[in-house]
This record gives sequence, structure tokens and C-alpha cells, in this order.
Amino acid sequence: MRSYQEKFVMNPMNNHVVIMAGGIGSRFWPMSSPEMPKQFIDVLGCGRTLIQLTVDRFKDVCLPENIWVVTSAKYAEIVKKQLPEVPVDHILLEPCRRNTAPCIAYVSWKIKAHNPKANIVVTPSDHVVMNVREFARVVTSAMKFTADSDAIVTLGMKANRPETGYGYIEADLSMACPSNKEIYRVDAFREKPDLATAERYLQRNNYFWNAGIFVWNVPLSMPSGYISRPWQECSNVCFLIIIQTRNRRWWMSSSRHVKTSRWTML
Repeated sequence: MRSYQEKFVMNPMNNHVVIMAGGIGSRFWPMSSPEMPKQFIDVLGCGRTLIQLTVDRFKDVCLPENIWVVTSAKYAEIVKKQLPEVPVDHILLEPCRRNTAPCIAYVSWKIKAHNPKANIVVTPSDHVVMNVREFARVVTSAMKFTADSDAIVTLGMKANRPETGYGYIEADLSMACPSNKEIYRVDAFREKPDLATAERYLQRNNYFWNAGIFVWNVPLSMPSGYISRPWQECSNVCFLIIIQTRNRRWWMSSSRHVKTSRWTML
């Protein structure tokens, strides 16, 4: 008989994916513009836009009806057109541009009301992942870890250059988690560095690019005080979700097979 953890994560009804798609894609100008940001463009010339590719790579993780998109109100019609399989009431519109933490708090509240047993993945909409099978394996591994844990898991990418455009994760690689040897404790999240600092990070083996992908279990890891508030009450105080987790348990899943050359943040 499968354990509770296996049954929980393998139940597709409990798995939810939140796609953050409100950015204006300024770093990818001139191909990307405020009117048509990069996540809605077929950057690879493969017939699928970046946000469509994002949905594609999660098809083995959750059901289409458990996909959620957080975007700007001005992009609502683009999302509906490009992702017709996503329920309209799962397209959550920001009344104004806010930081990531309030958006996560808002969508967590919505998902908890929809499914109080939800296991959630939050992901950007503008990544290019070539090894989709390995990506799905790593995400599933993270979801199994969070299924009966109050931990939050973030995915890290092994840096191959001193990149100043990404945030970094400082991890404690001295000992892996006993229940999952790919998962390590996070020591700190580092903001986008200057070149000298990025070069120093590259020389050490415990600094990873922050992929902006987070996994957690709603009933066990999200304090009810954060996810019980509607958007109108969700101000910058929601940064406590990020700040307080440094005093709780953050873990990082690092796959040796998801190589940087096969996974790009545009």
C-alpha cells in the first residue's frame, strides 16, 4: 500500500501550478514590448509561446484545470487566447503591478479556498527548458517532499558564468536532507550582485541561480494569517512570507541533470 505522502502527491487533484505572467519583459527588448511581453511570444520559433511551453512542461504534474495564471489586467485577453484550457476564473488579474510576495499570497488564498489540500508550484512564465522530462522529475520530487512537510522548496540552477541579472541562493551542501538526497538547506537568498560578487559566487560551489520556482503544501506550510486575506488587504506586509521563511525551513532541490545550458531564464 502506498504511503500517505505518495497518495497525496500522486493525486492530481491536489497538485496546482501557478504561472506568474505579469512582467513586461523589459530585458528582452525590442522583441518584447509592454504591449506583447516575451512570455506571449514564440521566442524559439517552435509554434508555441513561452507561456504555452510553461503549461506544456507541467502536463505530467497537474491537470489543466489546476493551472492558475497571475497576470496584468491588460494581458487578460492574450492569456485567454493562448491558454484556452485554463479556466477563466483561474486567470487572476493584478489591479496594479505589485511585488511577487503579495501575488503569491493572493493566489494561495484563492487556491486554498478551492482546495484546502493543495500542493502548489509557483513558476515564472518565461523560462526555456529543453530537458522537460528531467524538469518534471525534479518538480515531482520536490512535491513529494512538501506533501507532508511544512517546508518550502525552491529550485536552484548551477551557475556557469558570473551573471549579474539573476538572484542567487546560498545553500548548505554539507549534508543533504535525509529523506531526499537532492535537497539541501538554504542558508540565504542573495539579491542580484555586482560583477565582482557574482565572480566570487561562481568560484564557490554552494551558490545557485534562483530560478524563481517554489513548491509548498497549503495545509501544512502556509500560515493561515497570510493566505486568508483577500487582495485588497495584501500590502507589502506580505513580504513576511519571504522574510519569515528564513527562520523556518527553506530547502533547495538541485538536479545535476538540469544543466544550465538546457534551462535558460530569459
